Amino acid sequence: MKSLKQRLKKNESTEWGKYDERLMRAVENEDTDKLTATIKKGASPTRLDLEGHSAFHVAASKGLINSLNVFLENGVNVKAGDATGKTALHLAAGGGHSLCVQRLLQSKCPVDSADLQGRTPLHDAASVGCKAVIKILCESGASVNAVDADSVSPLLLAARMCQPGSCQLLVQYGARTVLRDKQNKTALILACENYCKEAVEILLNTKADVSAVDISGHDAYHYAKLSQKQDLIKLVKQALESTTKAKDTVTVSQKTQQVKVHGSHGSSTEGKDAKQTHNLEATQVRHSQSAPVPVRSAPISVDLLPGEVEALRRELRDSRRRQEAAEAEVHRLDAVLAMHSQEYEGLRRSSEQALHASHSRAWELEEALGEVQRRMAGSESRVRQMQAHLVAVREHLVEELRVQLQEVKGQREAAVAELGRMQKDLNQSQRDVEQQKENQSSLLQELSRLSQELLSREEQINSLKTGLAAMETQHVEMLCKDTQTPPEWRPTDVKTTMTDLISEIREPTVDLESYTSKAEHTAVITLLKQAEARALEKYQYKQEENQSLLKELREQKAELDTIQEALHARFVPVALLEEKMKEVEQLNLTIEEMEKKQKQGSVNIAQAEDEDAQREEQRRAGTVQVPREVQHIQISSPSDRTECEVTRIAEENVRKGNLNKDRGRTSSVQVAKNSEVLVEHEERQVNTASLIVSCEPLQSERVLQAQVCRLQQQLEDSEKHYKCVLNMYRARLLSAAQGYMDEDAKTTLLQIAKMREECVC
Repeated sequence: MKSLKQRLKKNESTEWGKYDERLMRAVENEDTDKLTATIKKGASPTRLDLEGHSAFHVAASKGLINSLNVFLENGVNVKAGDATGKTALHLAAGGGHSLCVQRLLQSKCPVDSADLQGRTPLHDAASVGCKAVIKILCESGASVNAVDADSVSPLLLAARMCQPGSCQLLVQYGARTVLRDKQNKTALILACENYCKEAVEILLNTKADVSAVDISGHDAYHYAKLSQKQDLIKLVKQALESTTKAKDTVTVSQKTQQVKVHGSHGSSTEGKDAKQTHNLEATQVRHSQSAPVPVRSAPISVDLLPGEVEALRRELRDSRRRQEAAEAEVHRLDAVLAMHSQEYEGLRRSSEQALHASHSRAWELEEALGEVQRRMAGSESRVRQMQAHLVAVREHLVEELRVQLQEVKGQREAAVAELGRMQKDLNQSQRDVEQQKENQSSLLQELSRLSQELLSREEQINSLKTGLAAMETQHVEMLCKDTQTPPEWRPTDVKTTMTDLISEIREPTVDLESYTSKAEHTAVITLLKQAEARALEKYQYKQEENQSLLKELREQKAELDTIQEALHARFVPVALLEEKMKEVEQLNLTIEEMEKKQKQGSVNIAQAEDEDAQREEQRRAGTVQVPREVQHIQISSPSDRTECEVTRIAEENVRKGNLNKDRGRTSSVQVAKNSEVLVEHEERQVNTASLIVSCEPLQSERVLQAQVCRLQQQLEDSEKHYKCVLNMYRARLLSAAQGYMDEDAKTTLLQIAKMREECVC
């Protein structure tokens, strides 16, 4: 494995550029012409990107044979690896691309090159189960028993990944079934653990050790039972039973041979001699390493002398003592052997556990180191790119904010000018409102005066009716007197006087008829009613529109409250804004009062028109009664009082007609003025809305300035954080490069990698 310093030096010399990006796109699109042109411009096919891949490795992993041929024709380094140490042959074998594998082998690519995990291309091909690639690699001389950092061979990896086809080919090319990984598991145990019946059958046919156990003391039959598959359990059980029977047969045959070898040294004696000799032979069979104590047996002759018998007895006693000493020594040696066996078993287990722990620790450290190296692959270039990007973003943002600030200042000046214009409009509106109030007050006074005059006219009409009734009574009395008085006593100039009186009475009547006819009066009343109806409709429409505008104005007031803070903080004084708001509120109140008064005026006008209609009917009734009074006056005697009353009635009728006409004209003019005031009020509300809209950029300016401050603060914090991380990273990296790897190296490196990733991202 290359040192950390060499990998850092290599990664610092490779920076991803625009030609490399074009080369990657050309590979993905399989554009061979563009690929060749980009390589000629200086793009490196083996240069790694931020993810640790190169164009050459991408072509091999995706099986792009045309792009791969272009790279090989241009002399690419076939031994170059990616961020994980895998060569193009690893990636092509792992992807199952047999054509790419064959082409790479033809280009002298190492067949047994190892990645950071120590795996060869045959490992990758066995894990995916590509038989064609496995066959090509094995025929090219790949090691079928090569192991990685976890002591895993291609056969173990194929059994773990449940690839029976890969297991069959590897066994055919000489893969060993007795190899074990760090967990002390064989290929048969891994196949049973992953419930792969086909792989188990293949391994059992190759005489794999079915009684082998792993580091936990479990054999293949234990893992087969965990699968709960009866066919797999039955298969392993049969193999285990056949193996056990074979071992028992071998053991019995060995013991039989040992008994036959030692049986020739024994002889039959009487009593205890035969029994002791049998015990010695049994002891010799149990302990083949202990020295046997031979018992010399000689044929006992009945002709032995007493001295010889005594010598034989002494020799027998010595033999017994030596046998007892030998048995004691055997028992002692058995005890010592058992104790040493226990110690050996304990030491073996502790050493295996320590070895397993050390392998696991080393693998974890290698993984951590590989992860750090992968993270560091493009960190320096990424940091430089980020710094350049931050500088560009800062300059662009400052320039953009400066332009926006100028725009906001211009909008502020326009808003101030608009506020001045609105102030003038508000003053003009106040003057119009005051004038409208004066017109309404004069109209109300005129209505009250007309009401009083109508009441007085009604009283006069009642008094006139009373006078007429009295005149009729006098006329009747005079007729009675005339019937009683002789003709010669009657005055002669009565006819003349009556004729003159009738002519004088008819003249005002003719004048009265010449003033206003009934049809004209009816037409005028109709026109007045139509004008009043139109004015009421227009007034109601304007009132509804005014209500909607007032509602919108209230909503805009709520928005204006939020704008007040920005105006107060940046541009517009609060006192001026409050004054404008008060004027707006006062204007709204004035408009509401005008609406109320206008409604009251409309009601008064309607009442006045009703009263005018009643008076018109009374006038017509009075006009009808005038000729009858004239008839009575023609018959009755002349009376100055009656003449004055008739004249006064005619004048009053004429004046009432003129007054009704003037009042109708005044009402029409007043309705027109009210309509104009409503239109002006609508225009002012539109101007107020436009002013509020123009004030909205003021608030956006404040938001932009706050955003600028926040971005500047974030830039400062990011620079501080980056410097801190870089110092810590360099210190730890220097220690790791010099070979000082303490117990916390893994944790520290992972923390630094995580902090660097957060800083870059």
